[in-house]
Amino acid sequence: ARDAEPEDMTARNTLEIVPLWNEARLILVRTLDGALFGEKYQLTNVSSSRMVIDERELYRPGVLAVMVDSLELEPGEATDVLVVLEGRDG
Repeated sequence: ARDAEPEDMTARNTLEIVPLWNEARLILVRTLDGALFGEKYQLTNVSSSRMVIDERELYRPGVLAVMVDSLELEPGEATDVLVVLEGRDG
């Protein structure tokens, strides 16, 4: 996932743990605010089994798109997750 943000967006780095599943640790690491709102997460498999991620499980109201870098994680592996949401005017 790219770290460079468009000029019309404001980036904010953060380290916020977000409850998801018992088998996963999801940390919000960056937000982008502009015409759209973006969230970058790090998702780590904390279980002892392979994890298969379905991007649809990460949708919630207001989400326009979800992108997961790696849809299969072995125990201890992590991947980047990008979530695009409606902006404040949306």
